[in-house]
Amino acid sequence: MALSAVVLAAGGAQRLGGRPKCLLERGGEPLVRRQVQALLDCGAGPVVVVTGCHAPSVRAAVQDQPVRVVHHPDWARGATGSVRMGLTALAGVPLPVLVALADMPAMGRPELLALQRAWHTRPAHTEVLVPMVHGERGNPVVLSAAVRDAVLTGNRWPSPRDWQTAHPALVHRWTTDNPAYRQDIDTPEDLARFNATQPLPLRWPAGWDQTG
Repeated sequence: MALSAVVLAAGGAQRLGGRPKCLLERGGEPLVRRQVQALLDCGAGPVVVVTGCHAPSVRAAVQDQPVRVVHHPDWARGATGSVRMGLTALAGVPLPVLVALADMPAMGRPELLALQRAWHTRPAHTEVLVPMVHGERGNPVVLSAAVRDAVLTGNRWPSPRDWQTAHPALVHRWTTDNPAYRQDIDTPEDLARFNATQPLPLRWPAGWDQTG
């Protein structure tokens, strides 16, 4: 996969009781670690993990993987700063950037490879790829290196989403029926809904409250 990657793992997960949702385990492995490993298995790199509220725990989950971990001290101000911090860590890397959420439980190697194929076969003039599932935006999103640099230069476009709003014709909306691109865990209801349909459910680490 000729892509670099940013994995966003900075949030406080207030709607999930303040517990780090990216440390929910599937098959005994934290989601953030599964996400990083799937990216590495696809050949992505360099990979940057952005931490915030639960930085020590998230760092521990990926400490033996070949990734760069950067900490966003102002994580509570919103995701835009975390995205910018991840993109900044990749400044100068001559590769597109895949921006992923750390709490997507069904996102694996097949989905990432499909995203890679979609990026490499997108319309020639486009600079951003967004997966669309039944008309709804999904994740991860892929940005060209030029878009990354445009976002990091000055304050005209604080985030990749701002750039996309300003350049809709340069955004490729890739249509897929795979629900994995829309599944993340924000609330206890999300967690219960996911577990009700999966043979390999999500569980909090040993000793944590298993509610949900």
